[in-house]
Amino acid sequence: AQSMAMKHNDVWVISCNATQYWLSDDIITLNPFILPGATSDRISLADLGVSMNAFAVYFDPLGVPYHSYTDEDTNTPVTPGNPRNIIISAGSESRTLTVTPHTGWITTQ
Repeated sequence: AQSMAMKHNDVWVISCNATQYWLSDDIITLNPFILPGATSDRISLADLGVSMNAFAVYFDPLGVPYHSYTDEDTNTPVTPGNPRNIIISAGSESRTLTVTPHTGWITTQ
């Protein structure tokens, strides 16, 4: 999502509803866009043998991550005090992925 936002000079979002995840260039409807290398516009978590919490991470044209993003001035950026955490589990293992403020990089705990 970050790469596509920067490449197309627009806002893109990666979303998950806890059963599937998808990429979108429509921040209002979140209609899926086929991920590079994928054959479907939504990726099933069960098919991958993992589970994740529901989330959305928006990226602006500069690659900055946001919790929410609209066409108005009500955007909520990811900050150190307001991180975007994604919990991913496979079997008995679980990890928290954290989207880093400003860069959008992912760290794990």
